[in-house]
Amino acid sequence: MDQDANNNENDHATDSARDIIHELEEEGIQRPALWKQAVPWLITAAILWYIFKDINFQDFLARLSGARMSILLPAMFGYVIVFAMGDILSWGLCYRWFATPDITNRELTHVRWGTYLFQALYTPLHAVSLFAYMVRHKGSPIMWVLSAGGFAGLSDMLMVNLVMCVAISLNAIYGFAPELEWWWLCVLLPSWPLLYAHFRYWFTDSRDKYLTRFSNHPLTRSAQLAKPPHYLKVYAVRLTVALAGILAHYLSLKAFMIEVPLPVVVVVAPLIIGGAFLPISGGGFGGPQLVALILLPYADGDEALLAAYSMSFSACFTLGRALIGAFFLPGYLRDLRVKVPRMTTDPITGESL
Repeated sequence: MDQDANNNENDHATDSARDIIHELEEEGIQRPALWKQAVPWLITAAILWYIFKDINFQDFLARLSGARMSILLPAMFGYVIVFAMGDILSWGLCYRWFATPDITNRELTHVRWGTYLFQALYTPLHAVSLFAYMVRHKGSPIMWVLSAGGFAGLSDMLMVNLVMCVAISLNAIYGFAPELEWWWLCVLLPSWPLLYAHFRYWFTDSRDKYLTRFSNHPLTRSAQLAKPPHYLKVYAVRLTVALAGILAHYLSLKAFMIEVPLPVVVVVAPLIIGGAFLPISGGGFGGPQLVALILLPYADGDEALLAAYSMSFSACFTLGRALIGAFFLPGYLRDLRVKVPRMTTDPITGESL
């Protein structure tokens, strides 16, 4: 009898999974093809081969064992905690502000932290899992979810841009690291006139006069609804996460006894962190190791030492997110099985959809 019950339960779970996938495909949410999921891992393998082909593996292990773990592990796993909390307080709150106001704190932990395993393995799969939750379990239009996520994502990039601009500007004035060229600002500064244009458009009557199809499109919903406190709260959270990442890398470099000027760390650390989410990264490896090569002169050309540092970051960042994801994934899956009707009325404006 117990065996029959288990078989029935497994069959029911399989049918539920198939139903969910079918419903999501009808909504336009496509699971990435297996070959697309495999590509980042193949590219990662090629990057790691390129980096390690001239490194003696015993030297790599020696550099790794020589690191001060009492500094490295608290720095890296501490950053994972700040990263996860910042996730809830930015992306999570944007879902509540701009997509589904009734989402609970428990549901936010499920939709954000419960999908970390997918994030660690393949970032596009993570996006699909988020859309699946918000559309199926909360009944939210997918365009609203995209808009809410875009608000947090752009805020994140803007705060990274801010700290990098400050570091490069101060370095240009005081010459902390002569090798950090001022022309980096040419890449970063155009964001600020665009930000001014953004606020000028959305907080004046320009939104009602010009490009009205754009200003009324569901994809710009977050900008339509956002007030200054929304911007300030998300900016504060994303700035905190950015600074925590810089501090974590600064301490990690110290743990490996690699002396890097702080302005250089401010510029390179966000690039290494962002590299973990690039399409060339599998499991958080690949992209960070490629970006870390920028620091090779500060490691006296010791490729084994730099590889040990960058691999430590990837391992800790991936492992930390995977552990959080494994803990909250069952809650995510339980919620996903509970289907709710699609919204027929905008919960914020009261308009019929």
